[in-house]
Amino acid sequence: MRPSPPVPGARGVGAGSLAAPTLRLLACGALVVLASHLLPAAPATTASALDVAGAAGEPPPDDDELLLRIGRAAVAADDPVVGARLLKLARYLELGGTGEHADDELVAVAREVGLGGEDVVIRRYLVEAARLAIQRPVAADAPDEDAIREYHASHAERFTNPPRLRATHVYLSAARRGVDLERDADRLLDELRVHGASPEASRALGDPFVRGATVAGSEDALARSFGASFAREVAALPVGGWHGPIASSYGLHLVWVEERAPARLAPLEEVRGRVVHALLRARGEARARERLAALRRGSGGAGDDRRAGS
Repeated sequence: MRPSPPVPGARGVGAGSLAAPTLRLLACGALVVLASHLLPAAPATTASALDVAGAAGEPPPDDDELLLRIGRAAVAADDPVVGARLLKLARYLELGGTGEHADDELVAVAREVGLGGEDVVIRRYLVEAARLAIQRPVAADAPDEDAIREYHASHAERFTNPPRLRATHVYLSAARRGVDLERDADRLLDELRVHGASPEASRALGDPFVRGATVAGSEDALARSFGASFAREVAALPVGGWHGPIASSYGLHLVWVEERAPARLAPLEEVRGRVVHALLRARGEARARERLAALRRGSGGAGDDRRAGS
């Protein structure tokens, strides 16, 4: 890459002229920083963050913009994740020209050029840092047994296992049988029905299948293994008797549904961890909405936000 022309005010280090499309292109394929690398046990707001709602007369910011302002105020200027991203951008864009410069010099140039405010990855990082900080569970969020049971009952759809089935299939390989596939499947289906072959007696018929002769699980599980069309057809079959041929991504299948289990609410003891996690998350999200609303109004909210990092 050729050295970029100098940018005014770059502290003596050659810096590149940065167009917005270039920044968008750089950030487009980048991963959002994982939660484990986000804001540590620091307050979600500081004294300098209490004016995040903006000046009087400005339209109220949306959630992401407000969280971005909180994140900028809460994350130190030497935050290692932000610094590493700025350094990476500075090197990629050759903001230091062809000379050798210390990392901190390149980061300083990247800040002066405005990469900290324009880079999509940094913006997402700050938004998620602030979001996690103000949603972080506090001691008061810990639910008692009554709250856990009530949440489990009132959100039954989240903890209900979908209908399941178990079936035996006879597989005919499209790769092995070629143009004879459909004819062979129809002939074998007739034989199974005429002789009243049981699922157990049929397991050695057809072609070998890597997943075996048993099909089991929910419709979603079958779709992941055999394709959506196969899963829908098998899910609609009655219990007992041979049916098909049913196509999958592998070939054709003759199917006998042996049993079905209806959808059921999982007992609390099976899903207690999921219930507690969902309840804590719901309480954190509710508290975050209240804090953001308070900041938009320009009132209070500071004490609650400080507790987010405690």
